Amino acid sequence: MLLLAVLCVLVVPRLTAVGVTGAAAVEPGPPPLPAGTCVRTEVTPGVTDGGWMRASPGLEAVDCAEPHWGEVAVLDQRTDANERPVPCRGPRIDSYLVGPSTPSGSTAAVRVDATALGPDARQFAGGQRWTSCLVHSDAPSTGSLAGIAMTGDPPPSVGRCYQDGFASFDSLLAPCPTPHRSELFRYLTIDLDRQPVQPDVDSWCAAALVAATGRSDLAGLAVVTDVFAWFDDRQSRFVDLPVPIGARGATALCGVQVVDDRLLISSLRRIGEAPLPFV
Repeated sequence: MLLLAVLCVLVVPRLTAVGVTGAAAVEPGPPPLPAGTCVRTEVTPGVTDGGWMRASPGLEAVDCAEPHWGEVAVLDQRTDANERPVPCRGPRIDSYLVGPSTPSGSTAAVRVDATALGPDARQFAGGQRWTSCLVHSDAPSTGSLAGIAMTGDPPPSVGRCYQDGFASFDSLLAPCPTPHRSELFRYLTIDLDRQPVQPDVDSWCAAALVAATGRSDLAGLAVVTDVFAWFDDRQSRFVDLPVPIGARGATALCGVQVVDDRLLISSLRRIGEAPLPFV
């Protein structure tokens, strides 16, 4: 009797089980995050053999008012597997940082990188074909980066710092939390038909530095207001005002540079009355 009971336990479920035929459906995964979505954690992209960008798993959207790593600036839906991903640089990224207004006059000089990404493995298997660009700074920040270049008060996380002087063709960018000698704050588009004189540019820059740093005392730092111009022969160079005849356009740069052997180790944006970060 015991043997019969064991056989019933093993066989009866097989006879009474309901079978389902067909192939299992592939889960499509969550849809791509729309442009303007802030992302909590850093993303390390990867590239498939077919050239598709794949995001790291666990891409988490968050309210932009909370600390976050970056945000989606561009989202392109694609249907052709052979279509190349959108490049994460150039005018499309610049337009996100500037916002809907046409850039004119003065704009903030910020350092923002862009990372390309696309469907993760589950999304790709589910048929998703898209590419997007995340813009981000060196450190987590609060608030959206959309239109950040048009505001007078960007956060320190987007500070644009240089190993040495910024008014040079061989200037090298440096993350602001690392030792550096200069920081660039704003650009001023020069109207070639109504050019300012140097004192006007100096006054503009002085006011811009107070607005950006929250202080007027910048002892140990020199204010730099060099002008960069480009010409019909595609040459470009730093020039004195007035801008030489033949220039197609010109921009004044406003920033600060250390005057001695010390270095700075953080951005001066919003520093207020705190000690200047010299080492």
